[in-house]
Amino acid sequence: MKKKIFIAMTCAIVMFASTALAGNLYVKADLGFNMLEDSDVTLTNRRTSISGTYEYDAGLFTSAAVGYDYGQFRVDGELGFSSNDVDRVGVRGQNIAVGDSSLHQLCFMANVYFDMENTSNLTPYAGLGLGFSSLIYEEGSDDWDDTGFAYQFSLGLAIEISKMVDLDLAYRYFGASAPTFEDSIGQALEVDYASHILMGGVKLNF
Repeated sequence: MKKKIFIAMTCAIVMFASTALAGNLYVKADLGFNMLEDSDVTLTNRRTSISGTYEYDAGLFTSAAVGYDYGQFRVDGELGFSSNDVDRVGVRGQNIAVGDSSLHQLCFMANVYFDMENTSNLTPYAGLGLGFSSLIYEEGSDDWDDTGFAYQFSLGLAIEISKMVDLDLAYRYFGASAPTFEDSIGQALEVDYASHILMGGVKLNF
C-alpha cells in the first residue's frame, strides 16, 4: 500500500512540475458540509463476523488547493479534511443510538477541471480527482486509522468578481477504498466510505 501511495504522489508531482511553466498560478480555499452516505460495516474477530450499518450526522468539510490555470482546463493539488459524528448503528434490524464516535478524513488529491468558458462572468465547470485518503475512527478515548486510494467528481460554478478573485460554488462526490480498522486484540472493522459535499470558496488568480 505504501508503495502505491508513493507512486501516486510521484505521478502528481511530475504532472504539476511538467505543466507549471505554461499556466497561471492560483490558490483556492473551500468550506462546506460533508454528508456521508450510510456505511455498510463488518466487524470480525477470531470467532465471528457481524454486519451492520452506520448512520452519520452532517459534518464539516474544508480544503486548500494550489494549481495552474490554462484557460479551458486547470490542474491542482488539494489537501482536504472532513469530520462526521456517528449518529446510529443498525445491527440485526435494531437501530442503536451512539454517543461518542466519529469518523475523520484527511486527503491529498490531484485534480483536473474543465472550464466551460463563455462571455459572461459565470463559468460552469466539471472536475475529476484521484489521490489517497487517511481515515480515522474515534470511539471514546480510542482511535484507529487506515489509508487508501480516493477519488472525487465535482460540478461547480465560478463567479468572476475581478481578474484576481473568483467566488466558487460546487457539489462534490467523494469516495474512498473501504478502510479496515484493526485493534490490538484481533478485531477488525471494515467501513464503506462515500460522501456528498456542498461547498463554497474563494480562488485567487495570479
